[in-house]
Amino acid sequence: MTTARKHDQAPTRPRNRRAPAQNYSAMLVKENGRTFPLVRGWTVDLRGREFRRVDPTRGQIIVPLDSPEGQALFALFLVERYTK
Repeated sequence: MTTARKHDQAPTRPRNRRAPAQNYSAMLVKENGRTFPLVRGWTVDLRGREFRRVDPTRGQIIVPLDSPEGQALFALFLVERYTK
């Protein structure tokens, strides 16, 4: 019985070098059958272009992505997802 040597095997495709952060799966939340990422307690809905958070005293807080606060949260989202 012979074993295949490394050079006898078919070449493999290189892996994607721009992989998300290692603990990114811990920053996901499932909602109505869809999976949303989280950033600092905010649910990121890119299709709806908004950030959502539920506060026990103030209720649901929605921040549009186009607002200054939304732009800051989006920058944090990109940093936390791709640079750690």
